[in-house]
Amino acid sequence: MTVVDDPSAAQQDAAAHVDPATAQALFEEARRLRRRRYRRRMAFAVFGGLIVIVFAALVVPSLRTPGTPLANGQKQPTTSAPSYPIPPELVVWKNFDIEVISSTSGLLIRTLATGVGLFRGVPRPSVSPSGIVYFDRGVEPTPNVPVQQVVSVPLQGGPLTVVAIGHQPTVSPNGRLLAYLADTDFSDGPEAIEVRNLTTGATTTWQYPNAGPDISGLTWTPDSRSLAFTATTPTPDKTGATLGSSVLDVSTPSSSLEAAKPIPLSQCPSPPPWDFPGAPRTMAWAGYLSATEGIGVCRRGSPLTGQSYKIELNVVAVATGRVIAHLPAISAQLDVGSVLDGSEGEVQVDAVGRHLAIVEVGTGIGTLYRWSLGNDLLPISGSPVRVTSGALSPAWVPMG
Repeated sequence: MTVVDDPSAAQQDAAAHVDPATAQALFEEARRLRRRRYRRRMAFAVFGGLIVIVFAALVVPSLRTPGTPLANGQKQPTTSAPSYPIPPELVVWKNFDIEVISSTSGLLIRTLATGVGLFRGVPRPSVSPSGIVYFDRGVEPTPNVPVQQVVSVPLQGGPLTVVAIGHQPTVSPNGRLLAYLADTDFSDGPEAIEVRNLTTGATTTWQYPNAGPDISGLTWTPDSRSLAFTATTPTPDKTGATLGSSVLDVSTPSSSLEAAKPIPLSQCPSPPPWDFPGAPRTMAWAGYLSATEGIGVCRRGSPLTGQSYKIELNVVAVATGRVIAHLPAISAQLDVGSVLDGSEGEVQVDAVGRHLAIVEVGTGIGTLYRWSLGNDLLPISGSPVRVTSGALSPAWVPMG
């Protein structure tokens, strides 16, 4: 007897000329073969689906360029657009002028002040929500007596007003408080932070008890209640330095800065053998992304020039210092200067914590880049976007 796969018309015709028992057997054999063939197809489909899933798990993540997820506290790279639009304007120090430029094209919008410089370091602008720009400048009201002033000017242009004697001003997100470093650059006194109430004029001062640490990187918490800063302390042999970042509650009375609460930032990867001696291993603080997360910076230095040639940004948890995610693309893209002492290369976070302004000074003239983060705090593109060259000390203009 010949076995066929299906009860075709020929089989049915043949079945009509055989006895009923034989015909029933033919139909049952055909149904059994159909069920076997169906099970075989389903097995192939399931096996093929498993192959597709395994391929996607192994290959697709390697094709994503922004960011690198960590084993602890994973965050996958994002391709989504940021939830907040890019602020259209930046205030920068360029060609010894304080300028307002486009954050997308880098084109000049207006010049606020000319011939601005410091005796040491680079002027720092900061913009309030109400449209007032604060920056520092070096002057000699008395010949050979250098003084660094904090001055203000309207964002739309106007006369300059002297606000305080100091440098590195930064205005709080609510626009009510102005923090700056007391002008100790030209004395042997300890570094101090002053915070001025811009409504009442009252000033509170916090100071180290000795002249050891240098302060830099003043950044406000989003709620304007606290101020983060980085203290750099030279080693006894002056061949290196240690870093420590802390948060100061500005509602407390004047006291020692040693009472500030430390930010337990993680250690940076071990430096290569050619790194400059005494390079700090602790991350430098760059600013808040939210009330609980911020940017930590690791750098590598050149033993020949002492300048940084590599920078790595990390999203960190403020309370624990845990690294949530690396932003590694920047280490291959930019050559940022002395970001640890805040004098040249830097990273500035906008008011909503989704856009970074990053300065490269490896060429000596400064190149300004912009990098936007998605909702998962990872870059929406693999590489920072170049804005303009020759611009230092960027400050985002808050969107009204």
